[in-house]
Amino acid sequence: MLHLHKQLASASNLPLNEGYRILCIKEVCMLLQRSKSMLYEDMNPNSKYYKPNFPKPIKKSARSIGWKAADVYAYIDSLVLQEKEA
Repeated sequence: MLHLHKQLASASNLPLNEGYRILCIKEVCMLLQRSKSMLYEDMNPNSKYYKPNFPKPIKKSARSIGWKAADVYAYIDSLVLQEKEA
């Protein structure tokens, strides 16, 4: 299991193989400090919480989705940049 309490890496300095890892929904929720239901709201175009730049999930199986680690870290970096600009 990935230890998510370690310092977060940015998309530009991920370890070589970390960017290719597929994160499960629990890991994405932990990284973004969001609940599972809010994560689904972020992805839903009909929701008032929709975030069009949120990374698109990858279908792992009929009942499972995941996200590319590099995409999630890039999204986090974009949030940090937005906050610095504000």
